[in-house]
Formats: sequence, C-alpha cells, structure tokens
Amino acid sequence: MHTSKPSRIPKYGIALVMAFMLVTTPRIIIGQASRCLGTDSTSAMMIAWAKKAVTGTDTARRTAWHLPVAPADSVMQVTDSATCASVVGAYNNDFPLADRSPTLRAYVIRVEGVYIVMSPDTRNGGEWVVYKVINAALAVLASYIG
Repeated sequence: MHTSKPSRIPKYGIALVMAFMLVTTPRIIIGQASRCLGTDSTSAMMIAWAKKAVTGTDTARRTAWHLPVAPADSVMQVTDSATCASVVGAYNNDFPLADRSPTLRAYVIRVEGVYIVMSPDTRNGGEWVVYKVINAALAVLASYIG
C-alpha cells in the first residue's frame, strides 16, 4: 500500500502570501492614508460656500448651521490625518445605527472651532449627500442634506 506524505507549504509560501496582502491591501485599511479627501472642485465649492456663510449677512443660515462670524481667511480645508480621523468618526457615529455604513473619507472644512463635513459616499438622504457641522469636542451641531 502506498502512503503519501502530507503536502508541505513551501518555506517561502507564507512570506509570499503576506507580502501580496500587504501590497494589495488599500492604504486606508492599514492606516497610511488620510481620511480627508483632497482639493478638487467639490472642496472648492464647499470653501466658497463656507466663506460666504461666515462673512455674509445671512444670519439665519449661519445660526441654523451653528457657524461663527469669521473672516474669509479662517475657512480652510483640513489635511491633518489625526483631525480627519476624529472628525470623520464623529460624522459616522451620528447616523442611526440601522443607516450606518461607515464613511472612510470625507471633505472636511474648518472654520475657527467647527468643521463642515461631507462624504460623497454617504447617501442616507437618497440621491443627496449629507453635510454635518461638528465642533471641536466632536459633537454634531447640525446635519443637512444637499
């Protein structure tokens, strides 16, 4: 009777599998990418809107959005990875649990002590995206679809 030996994994097999996984795993999953989306036409539109809101005379809108009266040069896009991770986490946590599908990346615009956050991947408003205003303590102050 012929007996066969159990097959052995080649000595470099595990190392090759690990190397393949490391190369093919998206950077966001292993924590090397920022959770903030970069500068593009959407972020430019958000910055222009925020500048108008904080410097203009529309106090009703500014009050509803919990935005400060501020100079236009205080409106800026956030690029710091740690800040983005915290703010996007607060954005995600504000959705009802049943509707929650984690947003990995979002546009984050800072105006003094508050952040205006929007992810094009979050469609809880149907065809509309969800905007949230979040303070420095990571509490959501306002939420709108647009």
